[in-house]
Amino acid sequence: MQEAVFFAVANLLNLSVDILLFDTTSTYFERDTAETGEDAFRRYGHSKDHRDDLPQIVIGLAVTKEGIPVRVWCWPGYTNDQAILPEVTDDMRGWRLGQVITVVDRGFSSADNLAYLRRAGGHFIAGMRMRDGNPLVERVLARQGRYQQVKENLRVKEVRLDEADVRYVICHNHEQAERDRTQREDAIARLEAELELSRGSSRPANATAGARPARPPRPRRRSCTPRPNARCAITPPSAGGCGSHPPGGCRSTAARSSRRNGWTASTSSSPPTRTSAPKTPRSATRTCWKPSADFAN
Repeated sequence: MQEAVFFAVANLLNLSVDILLFDTTSTYFERDTAETGEDAFRRYGHSKDHRDDLPQIVIGLAVTKEGIPVRVWCWPGYTNDQAILPEVTDDMRGWRLGQVITVVDRGFSSADNLAYLRRAGGHFIAGMRMRDGNPLVERVLARQGRYQQVKENLRVKEVRLDEADVRYVICHNHEQAERDRTQREDAIARLEAELELSRGSSRPANATAGARPARPPRPRRRSCTPRPNARCAITPPSAGGCGSHPPGGCRSTAARSSRRNGWTASTSSSPPTRTSAPKTPRSATRTCWKPSADFAN
């Protein structure tokens, strides 16, 4: 039925499926328990709605580059994204759409999945993870080259490494870089102010105005094991804190954030985009997803 509906719409709207975008989401159900049995769908799993306490299902959708739905899939709620791409590829290959470039985000870009997408002459455009310490990402970002301006606020750079048939495209958005820099500086200033306030509140009450206060004892290193009703007043979890230290037990995250992010110094780019399509222009990847930030060359 889905195939008949799509081809009827494709002929009517003269749709092209040379680029096929695919992603998944989850939806939960307000019920007390999950279903049981071999064919049960509403099961517990990783919820993208942050409702791990409710049973759910996983929904996959393939659309054209114009956003027209092509086909939809449903899986049990515990299904992992990495395990479903071969099924999606086989199902779409049965429709005989010709040569298709499949666009996936970093959640599907394992080596096995990308190899499967290239079977029978297929191609892919896949996002890459930027904070997992992948040495390949560091090599791509360290490679010299000129950017090509494709939009007022977007420029791209193509990089080739040892793989002759794989290209890497880096997108740089200077407007997003400036916004990220401002937000980062504001967050660091706020944390430093809270840290200084916490230090001042620990000063002895009998200290004289001109006397140098006694140096407080250095706090012991605390464990990051979560404890009930124990929150960190200086470094909240959203800013990279552990969320379990008592007030005054954490240091400012300014230094830690620069070491963890690695490339968050001055400019901002999205994670490198890996593509096996030999004739896809470098500007084509900007239509697949919004360039993100927290990256520099």
